[in-house]
Amino acid sequence: MDLKSKIDQIKNKLKTEADILSGKESKSKVFESVRQLTDQENGEQEWSKAQQRLFDVDRWSDVGGISTASFLLHDSMGNRVTRKIPQVGDKISIDLPGPLPLNWVEVVQITDEPEKAEFIVCPTSDPTKTVDSDQDFSGGDVVGEDQVTDHFFTSDALSIFRVERKGKQLTATQIGLHEKINNSTEEAGNKALLNTLVAESGWLLFQPHQWQTLTDYVAGISQK
Repeated sequence: MDLKSKIDQIKNKLKTEADILSGKESKSKVFESVRQLTDQENGEQEWSKAQQRLFDVDRWSDVGGISTASFLLHDSMGNRVTRKIPQVGDKISIDLPGPLPLNWVEVVQITDEPEKAEFIVCPTSDPTKTVDSDQDFSGGDVVGEDQVTDHFFTSDALSIFRVERKGKQLTATQIGLHEKINNSTEEAGNKALLNTLVAESGWLLFQPHQWQTLTDYVAGISQK
């Protein structure tokens, strides 16, 4: 590669990083844990346990290593529910450490098959918010409550939580797609700067450890 090509490559990389920070570009990430079952372990029982660990979102808050974040399952209206398997339309609140507002995602797809279990979520608005029609929102939180995404990523982002089995092997995966910082449109409300800080902190520090710990837990490599 000649000098001009190297310089152009660096410029493009810097532009991409700048666009990510400004909310113009997105990132995607994959975290995976693979567990090979021994001959002494019951494959069907371990598969069932892995499915339970995947779907029981409320238990994620108790997993060692990610206990600094709280995950709670809610119905579509934001009411707390304790079911062990989420339903399409359910919401999950994510309480990150520090004096930060809750982040919300919605369950948009669930798969429960003999060899694969997964659910997919995307950022959404806070279902517990109410709007006072007389309230002045100039410079405030919303243009309309249903137009604001209460998450540091835009509503285009998808998170896939999955566990699969092939023979005596269990594979747990977390896939983050189109992770674009929610800071460049009215979708961010008045949290553009905060969303930038949270998203960048998550990418650099919190997110990799959190999701890798979670996939280890779902696969059964590490226990609560």
